[in-house]
Amino acid sequence: MRKVTSRCSSPMVEAGEPKRRMSVSGELRGSDAASMIRQKIQEAIDKSTRLCPSYETIKRFTVLDRDFAQETGELTPTMKVKRKACTQKYKKETRRHVRRRVRRLGPPP
Repeated sequence: MRKVTSRCSSPMVEAGEPKRRMSVSGELRGSDAASMIRQKIQEAIDKSTRLCPSYETIKRFTVLDRDFAQETGELTPTMKVKRKACTQKYKKETRRHVRRRVRRLGPPP
């Protein structure tokens, strides 16, 4: 059994609304579970950023199969994300998002 937890916050949440923790528990098998998790995360993102301008909203995201950890070099001892290490480690996932955007916009004029 795998527990999936995600924390969502936005400037609007930090401005006064209490932070909420969303968690989905249970056996994760097949694409139905994966699509349900993505849908729940998207709903939380939409709800927390509904009053934000479009340039402050999350457009695309990837659900990883595990949490960040100090042991794997993704977190510091104070539990902060090592951005450079994560950027290098998840370069493939990041490029996938960029390619989608380029395809939608087309080649530069």
